[in-house]
Amino acid sequence: MSILDDLALSAFTYDAGTAGTVTVAAGKIVTRIACIATAAAGTLTITPGGWNQAPVAGAAIPIPVEGGWFGLSMLGELGAGTVLVFAGTASYLVTYAKATN
Repeated sequence: MSILDDLALSAFTYDAGTAGTVTVAAGKIVTRIACIATAAAGTLTITPGGWNQAPVAGAAIPIPVEGGWFGLSMLGELGAGTVLVFAGTASYLVTYAKATN
């Protein structure tokens, strides 16, 4: 069974907010991250978690104000324990599917 098959069979869940920290819960994988900056440019920092991931924070990803919604599609690379830090964001949305590992 492929990850796409798993996504089709799993329940859709999500987290949403304005700014702050999101930690991916056990049994979930990230399928999409979307956010929009406030009047000043925002950032997104990802510390991977889950199967076969080293928990080391990457560089802050700039979210430009004039760009509208910024999005990333993951399809399973980020699992339980992943930490997403949204700073200077007006809104964010993180969607999940059920993990198989």
